[in-house]
Amino acid sequence: PFLLLAVVLLLALVIVHKVLPRNKSKELEIPERISLNKFQVFTVFLFSTYVAGEVMVSMWMVTYLVEVASQTVTEASTILGRFFLVMMCTRIFTFFSLKPRLERPILFVSLLMAVVFLILGLNGSLWAFPLVGVFGPFFPLLLSRVTHLFRDQGKSITLWIIGVNAVFIVVSH
Repeated sequence: PFLLLAVVLLLALVIVHKVLPRNKSKELEIPERISLNKFQVFTVFLFSTYVAGEVMVSMWMVTYLVEVASQTVTEASTILGRFFLVMMCTRIFTFFSLKPRLERPILFVSLLMAVVFLILGLNGSLWAFPLVGVFGPFFPLLLSRVTHLFRDQGKSITLWIIGVNAVFIVVSH
C-alpha cells in the first residue's frame, strides 16, 4: 500500500508541475520571512494540539481496545477503520452541505460530541469509539476560518500550521 501511495503522489506532483504556470506570478510567491503575531502563534499551537490529539486517538485506540477492552486485533482494527470512515463522511458531508453561518456551531459541536463518544467508549460502550470521528470537520473548517481571519497572511499561516503540525505529530508519537 505504501509503495502504491508513493507512486500516486509522485504522479500527482508531476501532473501539478506540468499544469502550474512556469512564470513567477505574485500569487505563487511566498514571502522570504514569515513572522507571526501572538494571536497567530496561539492559532498555530491550537491547530497543532488538535492534530496531535487526532493522531494519538487514532494511534492508541487499537492498543486500548486490545489491552483493556479485550478485543482481538481484528475487532479493534475494524473499530479504527470505522472511526476513519466516520471522520471521512463528516468531512465530505460538511464540504457539500455547510452554510457559513453554521461553521462555528459545527466546530464546537463536533469536538463536544467527539469527547462525549470518547468518554462513552472508555466506559465500556465500544460502539461509541468509531463515532469519535465526528470531529472530522474540525480541521478543515478551522483552517478555512483562519485563512479568512488572516486574509493577508493566509498562505504564510497555513505553511506555519502544516509545518508545526508535522513537529507535533513526531513529538506525539
